[in-house]
Amino acid sequence: MKILVADDNAMILKVLSMMIERLTGITPHQAKDGVEACKLAAKSHFDLIFMDYNMPRMTGIEAAEKIRKLLPKSEQPRIVALSGSSSPLDQENYNSAGMDYFMSKPINLSILKKLIEGTQTGSLA
Repeated sequence: MKILVADDNAMILKVLSMMIERLTGITPHQAKDGVEACKLAAKSHFDLIFMDYNMPRMTGIEAAEKIRKLLPKSEQPRIVALSGSSSPLDQENYNSAGMDYFMSKPINLSILKKLIEGTQTGSLA
């Protein structure tokens, strides 16, 4: 399983990556913004992408939309929106961008585990 974490906050990037590695033994790839996330997604197949909502150069919403258009249906990753905001409008924006799930910050370890397990088994929690 290949995982990408995209977040412009270095601390969140590090902590989330460490949590994923602790749960799975997998060292996730990292992107510091949406542009970098799109470039990595175009070059390498990811099963799961954790995408921050608010990043410089290209937001997580814009990056998710671009990844959805860029990749064939058979290569589409699960994309999880990350944000400190969980308003109904924000969640509607995540869904309309093609994101599969929303996870609020700070990251909850049990929810993270369910998302990873759901991706491995083909169903999201």
